[in-house]
Amino acid sequence: MAEFDVKKAAYAEIEARFACPHINRETRHRIIKDGRETYVSQCVRCGNTSTPIKASVARRQARAIPEYDYDLEQKWRAAKSLAYDAARKAIKPQLKAEYQAYLRSQEWKVLRATVLRRYDGVCEICEEVAAEEVHHLTYERIGREDLSDLMGVCKPCHELIHGP
Repeated sequence: MAEFDVKKAAYAEIEARFACPHINRETRHRIIKDGRETYVSQCVRCGNTSTPIKASVARRQARAIPEYDYDLEQKWRAAKSLAYDAARKAIKPQLKAEYQAYLRSQEWKVLRATVLRRYDGVCEICEEVAAEEVHHLTYERIGREDLSDLMGVCKPCHELIHGP
């Protein structure tokens, strides 16, 4: 049922806006988080980075390979992050309405009942009180959740997770 179209449309627009349209790319030397070195193709205008390039291919270049421009990438990421923040704020009311409609759907009612029966109707956190609510461990697959994305919980445990 719910694919949360408002969110998908807003996020697709951001991804399209921040897709690199430039042709000015260079192979750059980069050190990744665990300290290993890699080579990537980085746009010299916006900082967008491709998937890694094999070191043997990168080293065959006729000229020296410049260092990765972390500042340029950070500016690109910061701008993209601001766009996502603005989009989330703008679509929040519509997203909430879609979510509430999903929670009223027959699809959700069946899924909810399955989750609540899973541990013989007992809260999966405290394991003492009857589970009466379903908690999303992730909203990544909202509308097409796996059973492992959900847990049956009692109201007090759910309030501990989210607050009253």
